[in-house]
This record gives sequence, C-alpha cells and structure tokens, in this order.
Amino acid sequence: MFHGCSSLQILDVSGFNTENVTQMGSMFENCFSLTELNVSGFKTGNVKSMSSMFYYCKSLTSLDVSGFDTSNVTNMYMMFGNCSGLTTLDVSKFDTSKVTMLYGMFFGCSKLEALDVSGFNTGNAQLVVQVGNQTPMIATKTEKGDVVVGYDVAEDTYVYIYAIIGSSSAPATHRVTLFICSNNHNGIEKGQGFSSSLPCVVWC
Repeated sequence: MFHGCSSLQILDVSGFNTENVTQMGSMFENCFSLTELNVSGFKTGNVKSMSSMFYYCKSLTSLDVSGFDTSNVTNMYMMFGNCSGLTTLDVSKFDTSKVTMLYGMFFGCSKLEALDVSGFNTGNAQLVVQVGNQTPMIATKTEKGDVVVGYDVAEDTYVYIYAIIGSSSAPATHRVTLFICSNNHNGIEKGQGFSSSLPCVVWC
C-alpha cells in the first residue's frame, strides 16, 4: 500500500479499519525515510501474511506492534528486516503458533538493545544453540524456558539461538536466528540455563 514511499517521514494510519484485511505483506516496505509510524490501532486478527511488512524502514527508532493479533499469521519472512534504526521492539505477545516462515524476521536489526522472544511458539520447530564457532547442537530448555548450553562459554563469546522449521538439516529458508547474545561479563558453565532476558542484540 505504501511500498516504496521513500520520501514519507511521518505516517499515522492508526485509524485505518483493517478488521477484514488478510494480507499486509510489504505494506510499508522501503519507506526508508519514515521516522514515525503509528499502526497502534490495527486489527490484525485475520491477517495471514506480514512478510516484509516493515522491511527497510531503516529510519524508525521505535515501532509499536505490541497490540498486533498474529494468531492467524503464517508468514513473517523479513517482517522487520533491515530496520537498522530500531532500538526497541516489543513482540513478546506475538502468537507464532501458525507461522511457518520466520526466516530473516529480524535481519539487520543491529541496534536493538533487547528482544524478548521467550514466548514464541514455533510449533514443530527445533531450537538450536551455537556458541561462537562451535558446532550447532539441538537445544534443551529448562522448566523456566531458559535455553541450556551444552558446553562452557568463555567471556565475550556470542551465543546464537536458532529456530528451525523441520529437521536440523533444513535449508536456510527454514531457519531464523532468534537472537544473538554476547556474554560480556561472566562465562556460562556447561549445563547452565541461558535466559532470553539477558541483554541481547539481534544480528541475524
């Protein structure tokens, strides 16, 4: 709808009636001059695709999607891809139980200071943890939902956590880096739970 509106700087669509909308893919794609975007009133309960919805909205520093109903969304490919100015993003209430395409959802969001995806339901997806350049391994989780690291982690080592739709040998289009966390102060001992509440920088 606003795809390629590269000169737009401020846009308030909070009053739009989106109750019957099923496709929001690429809606604001390449609106790279946007500094303010208000979608807080969107009703998204019938939406099935949010693919590339905010792709390359690189001038946004914040975006309120906390009220989005994503219970019927199946495609979130590159939803926030290359939103390189975002420093905060609340997706903690996203229902991802029907999503089959997550690849690159947060690709290039290099300024995000934290991201809570602990409530993401990836259905049949497997979680894979990779520490530094070590071989990736299927992750286990504690009752609290922390990801358990299978080996020692030295200080200043990045921890990558992936969600994979299907098998661990799935193609790249079926893998999304949920977050990458740098443990800047203390090492992590083998078997210790690694909480997604730790400071995380998305760099997928």
